[in-house]
Amino acid sequence: MKYLLIFLTLIISQQSFSQNDTLYWPSGSVRSIYFCHVNKCTTKLYYQNGMLKEVTENINGFTWIMEEQYCENGQLLIKHNPSAKTPELIIEYNCAGDKVLEYFKTAKGKRGLYKSFHNTGQVSEQGDYEKTAKAIGEQRVGIWQHFHGNGTKFKETTWEDGQKVKIQQFE
Repeated sequence: MKYLLIFLTLIISQQSFSQNDTLYWPSGSVRSIYFCHVNKCTTKLYYQNGMLKEVTENINGFTWIMEEQYCENGQLLIKHNPSAKTPELIIEYNCAGDKVLEYFKTAKGKRGLYKSFHNTGQVSEQGDYEKTAKAIGEQRVGIWQHFHGNGTKFKETTWEDGQKVKIQQFE
């Protein structure tokens, strides 16, 4: 009897953890797909043209372990783990496929080197982030450099405790 109860409990729990749901746009194309297996759930959202818009995965419905976002043309914008405990390199793109941001991030905010880019591919701005005294958050720290689209530096900004303390122009 004990083993029968354990077996029935397993069957019932498998059914409750295996969920699937699909929603459609009025045109009939898929709008979203949601499915779970054991404790991992995936959601896929689609544009009306049928292209993938976003994919998210979570554990037990609470901890996000992966997020991807796409443009309507299919270009990946960003892929990351929103719950990362250690700094993870994040690269963000625009819809044309150009890199626009590159930084390290944990679930609690940006950490370390941060770069933004001009549409020419040249670095626009770069500097470091560090955690704040608060549990979640980030602040700029040290010297941040600013560049023209041709790569020439035109400004440096010095940050201390999240505040600008010095600006140096080069032109």
